[in-house]
Amino acid sequence: MIVLLWTGIGLAWAKSNGNTTGNFLKMGVGGRGVAMGESHTASVNDATALYWNPSGLGLLTQSEIAFMHSNALEGVTQDVLYYARPTETKGVWGVGGSFLKVDGVKGFTNNNVETGDVEASDTLITLGWAKSWENMWWLPGLNTGANVKALKKTLDTDTAMGYLLDLGVLYEVQGDRLTGARAGLVIQNVGTGLDFNGEKTSFPTMMKLGASAPLFGDNMTVSGDIVLPTDGSAYVNAGAEYRVWEMMAFRMGYKGNNDLDSGITYGFGLGNERIHLDYGFIPFGPFGDSHRVSVSFRFGANYRQVQVTSQVDVAYKRALARYAQGYMVEAYMQANQILAVAPWHRPAKLLAKRIETEFKHMESGAMQEQLQSQVDDHFARGEQFFQVDDLLRARREFQAILALQPDHMGAKTYLNRIDERFQSLTDKFYDMAVQAFATGDYAQAGELAEKVLKLNPDYTDARDLKGRVDTVLKEVQVFEEEKRLAELKAPLTQSGRELFEQKRYEESLAKFDEILAMDTADAQALRMRDQAKEMVAKEAYNAGLRAARGGDMAGALALTKKALRYKPDFAEAKELLKSLEVTKGADDEEKSKEYYKESLDKFLAGDPQKAYELAVKALELNPNNVEAQRMRDRLANR
Repeated sequence: MIVLLWTGIGLAWAKSNGNTTGNFLKMGVGGRGVAMGESHTASVNDATALYWNPSGLGLLTQSEIAFMHSNALEGVTQDVLYYARPTETKGVWGVGGSFLKVDGVKGFTNNNVETGDVEASDTLITLGWAKSWENMWWLPGLNTGANVKALKKTLDTDTAMGYLLDLGVLYEVQGDRLTGARAGLVIQNVGTGLDFNGEKTSFPTMMKLGASAPLFGDNMTVSGDIVLPTDGSAYVNAGAEYRVWEMMAFRMGYKGNNDLDSGITYGFGLGNERIHLDYGFIPFGPFGDSHRVSVSFRFGANYRQVQVTSQVDVAYKRALARYAQGYMVEAYMQANQILAVAPWHRPAKLLAKRIETEFKHMESGAMQEQLQSQVDDHFARGEQFFQVDDLLRARREFQAILALQPDHMGAKTYLNRIDERFQSLTDKFYDMAVQAFATGDYAQAGELAEKVLKLNPDYTDARDLKGRVDTVLKEVQVFEEEKRLAELKAPLTQSGRELFEQKRYEESLAKFDEILAMDTADAQALRMRDQAKEMVAKEAYNAGLRAARGGDMAGALALTKKALRYKPDFAEAKELLKSLEVTKGADDEEKSKEYYKESLDKFLAGDPQKAYELAVKALELNPNNVEAQRMRDRLANR
């Protein structure tokens, strides 16, 4: 018998009283959450919500892939791969795998003889779902979610399987002074436990209560969790993140159950809204240090479109963040850009007004010098834009400077030059648009007219020209479509006429139906189709008369019905159909009697099977044939 010895690995990531297993489930996923002291119940905002709080998946609007590699301790490695995909109406789905491997685990016999290293690993598969209830008017910031997980534990040749459930809820405050603050609740690892070599142990079930809040114009996030585990005492995790230039973040945290070191964690992040790299560091005292590196990538279309008000709020947060960082001119520009599309946005109005007031009442020489340095930076940027003919961006820079320093002569001079350039460009583009229209290049004329209107929306002649271009282009489009249809219909029309002249009326009818499928209003096709139907009906009627005279009642009936199908008001065909139905009824009754007589003869001759078949035929022709009914029933009972 082999005895497998775990070399103190459990101490590395959890404080346990020995009543639970699967402590691998406690190892944090993702550099951001780990660096913030694992206080991530409320602050999670990516695919790693599959670990921290499944309801956080509801915040995703794009598909995301996340990967993490961790050197937990010497000989212990962990790799995690998560994928999350939002849908139009059915929430956000996520799936992932977490794989832990332990090297250097020794195996021994009962006699304490070493047998060499043995395999020791854990594999966790997670399926998650979350839903954002943003359209619920009474609690629009609510998100809910759940995970279903399967854990496989391997020690040498022995394995054990267990199944788990996570439930989570996350709420983000909307539309008041605490906008952006969050509160979360998650219950993790409720499950079957593991039965390993006859020893039944439970999973490390825990409940976490978390909160997070943005500070300093959304430049900073602070978070905290209260963790209530079933296998130990309650403890607190806390963390903070500070963002710089919207592409770098520094993080620090405190992990309350790390008895092996101070509990301090830290790390950083790099990236943008699409791709992100995160690093987290956890010291474990005498056991060494743990490093977590994760990469996430978002891609694809937005499945849940963000409302205009939300977009404005995001832009306002950016402006407020620049203001908090001291970039007042840039913040002022962003606030005015918001007001250009959302003049009703009161916070942006107040921010712009506050910046204007601060410029007017600057008392500190150091502050004056700092703000003047920002003005000079924007002036230099405006000059650069002007030099490369990016006049719109140059104008924005100089207008922002004049709004804060109305006597800035350099900005005034450049704005005058920009206005002159604009006027020159608009006149030039308009003349080119008129020439393009005159030569029949309507698409080019429309593009040039649009350029004029972008430079000067009040250019009346350009707007009139654009209207004429749109009208002509629509007429050209209609003409081209009519031409295309005519080219398609011409051979069909010719073929249909030829078939009609050859008295192949049904084939001719098919051609004209094909034309009418493309153009229901084609008068010629409508007329020829009606004529073809008339001829098909007459041919079928005449063939039906001939079949009736020849005694083929079934054929006559089919042909007469065909005539009426193509010409429902065909009076002669209606009369013929009535006559044929009467005649056929009499013929069927007579034939039914003959079948009955044959059935009786077969019965008397000792062939009940044949007698039964003939009785059934008699009833098919005349269901009211009483003798045939009796014969059939008598033989059926036998």
